[in-house]
Amino acid sequence: MSILISSIPAVLFLLGLLGGLVTFVVLPNPQMEPMGGMTRLMATGLFAVLYMVLMVALLVVVAFLYNLFTQTVGLRGIRVDIEPMEEAE
Repeated sequence: MSILISSIPAVLFLLGLLGGLVTFVVLPNPQMEPMGGMTRLMATGLFAVLYMVLMVALLVVVAFLYNLFTQTVGLRGIRVDIEPMEEAE
């Protein structure tokens, strides 16, 4: 649940928005020439939302599989050891 309620969907939405702007507005496909300005903006928004939903779903599946393999199968998870910083003098 922490994946869904975090900044990850917002970041993915912004990435999708940038990708949609490039795809539909900045460098459009020649087949998209008849599309009007509002249609291109709508396509950009729908692309951003769809991209966000698909990437969050992929992250949820990856997190589920990671937890499944580390808890039930017994594989080792990722372990990060952080050394304390020394104070600057």
